Amino acid sequence: MGGTNGKIAIVIVAFALAGGIWYWTSRPEPAPELKDPTLVDLICEACGEHSQDSPEHLLTVLIKGGVRTPTEGGGMTRHQAVERPVYPCPKCNEPTAVMARYCQTHQKYYPAQLAEGGAGKCPDCP
Repeated sequence: MGGTNGKIAIVIVAFALAGGIWYWTSRPEPAPELKDPTLVDLICEACGEHSQDSPEHLLTVLIKGGVRTPTEGGGMTRHQAVERPVYPCPKCNEPTAVMARYCQTHQKYYPAQLAEGGAGKCPDCP
């Protein structure tokens, strides 16, 4: 009996150690270039440039996007038909910069809201 309890203890310790190693190695990395959490992430849909700006400054450079209306056959919900804020891109100066989110898995930024309406999604995620 003494040998069986010792083997069980070794198995439990091995599983605990493996779980700890898995936890510490699988934690997502923080978003790159995140210098100030009060800044808003933007991504340009024309050139792909990621930038950050203060909410106060974004209010002064806001370019109102066109209102999206529901399509025939019940296309969009009311939430999806609202305007999407658009800003000038600091790199290419086109009015195509939109608010962005960061994908921890693929370590890239993507538009937070689609032009067609609805939430954005990382292009590399299934």
